[in-house]
Amino acid sequence: MPVYMIGVNHLDWNGPNKLARVLEDKQPDRILLEGSQSKDNAQETYRRIQREVLAERQVCPELAVFLMNEQELKGYEGRVARVYCRGRSLPEPAYLNDSFESLTENQIRYMVTRAISHASAMPLGELGKGWEGFQISVRLLYREFQSVIDTPSEQEIVSLLPRHEYWIDRKDAVMERGLRKAVEENTGSVIATITGFTHLISNPKRNSFYCRVRDLSPKRVILFD
Repeated sequence: MPVYMIGVNHLDWNGPNKLARVLEDKQPDRILLEGSQSKDNAQETYRRIQREVLAERQVCPELAVFLMNEQELKGYEGRVARVYCRGRSLPEPAYLNDSFESLTENQIRYMVTRAISHASAMPLGELGKGWEGFQISVRLLYREFQSVIDTPSEQEIVSLLPRHEYWIDRKDAVMERGLRKAVEENTGSVIATITGFTHLISNPKRNSFYCRVRDLSPKRVILFD
């Protein structure tokens, strides 16, 4: 049975809808997520503390909404996958790696306080421009990837990603082990992995997640615009 490797932009406002449509189309029996339970827990704690601090500081409503929306987007892959699995009585999504270092609530509160203080010192318009600038750069990279995927030029994309090889080498070996274990334990099942799309680039060193599991004949599904 096929293995689908779904590549997402973690901060795509339309990401949840795109991912839900792909899962509905591919109908996987088992879903594996990039990340860890401890990281998801930390994000939930961050959002809770963020709401508390925003209320305590009486931050202007427009800024509060901007910051909360930004955080709500993070981790959408797990939320969409769980809705899909629960609606079909499938096993809960599993994690491909569990190397995230757990943070204490005090550490997370410090991070939240610093982030809100920094944002409050900037005009809201500047924050919006910064976010939009980031999205534009990701969309440009997406288009570049889309134009060269499955061609020899695909490997050149890595030059546009600072420190790509460093992060890929540290993380993707762990994700490879997670996928191989799932394939072994779920014979006959349709498996889908959901990761950031940069892990699915065929890079020169051949150590990306996608390159490491080419022998499994995976099918890449990149959530292009």
